[in-house]
Amino acid sequence: IISFQMSAVYAANDPRFQHCCSCCRMHVTTAAQASTIFNVIVNVALIAYGLKGGNLFTLIFSLSVMALSIYAVFWEKRKPLIVFIVYYSLGVAFCVIVSIAILLAALVFGSAGARGRDDDAGAFSIISNGFTIFFAIFCLPITMSVCYTLKVLINFHRYLGERDQAHQPPVVFEARTEEKETLTTLP
Repeated sequence: IISFQMSAVYAANDPRFQHCCSCCRMHVTTAAQASTIFNVIVNVALIAYGLKGGNLFTLIFSLSVMALSIYAVFWEKRKPLIVFIVYYSLGVAFCVIVSIAILLAALVFGSAGARGRDDDAGAFSIISNGFTIFFAIFCLPITMSVCYTLKVLINFHRYLGERDQAHQPPVVFEARTEEKETLTTLP
């Protein structure tokens, strides 16, 4: 009988779980918590808008997302984190699509106005040039930070998975070799 054990290797300070930011290197847990705090601040602004006379759906949705993000990240729960990552992925996709649409609209209408194709497009070219500058200064960095936050959350989920797997009991495998009958001959 040949037996061996397999257990997950877990290192909390593995370089895969370190993230670079502009000021320091931080662990993926700290980065996920920082992004959650930023998300809470944004959701508080949406809640204030919802209370001020906005949509009731926006209010309820923002409260639920804020609660889910706090619970998933600060209590380090994997299943709620998956739900939050799915929500956040949809938000990233929406943010990227809107950013690309704004940029394309500004470029198309701006170039049409510069060529003098349409009188209305000429007036729009001034707006589109401002929109392009607005996009470069505001929309693009926000889209990039949202994408980076998604990367942090996915890496945090992987970290929690490896940590939870390491605390499982080791798996023991056994392999039995077949016993062969030996034939002995007498002289």
